[in-house]
Amino acid sequence: MGSIESDITIESRDACSGQDLGTSFGQGDPARVAFTGDLTSASLTGTIGVVDVNGTLRSIPVSLAWTGLGTIKRANTISRIVTGDVTTTVHTRNSSRNATVTGSVDGLPVDSTDGMLFKDTTVTSTH
Repeated sequence: MGSIESDITIESRDACSGQDLGTSFGQGDPARVAFTGDLTSASLTGTIGVVDVNGTLRSIPVSLAWTGLGTIKRANTISRIVTGDVTTTVHTRNSSRNATVTGSVDGLPVDSTDGMLFKDTTVTSTH
């Protein structure tokens, strides 16, 4: 079974002046992610540690829900690498779907139709 990841990027901007206040990055606890696997919906609830533009670690409360929209796009690739008597095969399956995102991040409301749901699977075998 694969792993589920939740990465967060928070871009901060002064609403009055438009000044860019920097970007914070973090990664959530996989146990806090609920994902249907069929790209219908996903949710993330919990606290994510992010490092802000000054290098300070902050705990950000997050409560978000994604709902899939439209059709699912799929891509499959197979790559073979032969080195002497060894063949390595890498098979990657990717699926994505547009989504709405609602909820809150750091107490601020989120309501967007610019979300995405992704499912990526990679299998590597060597013979």
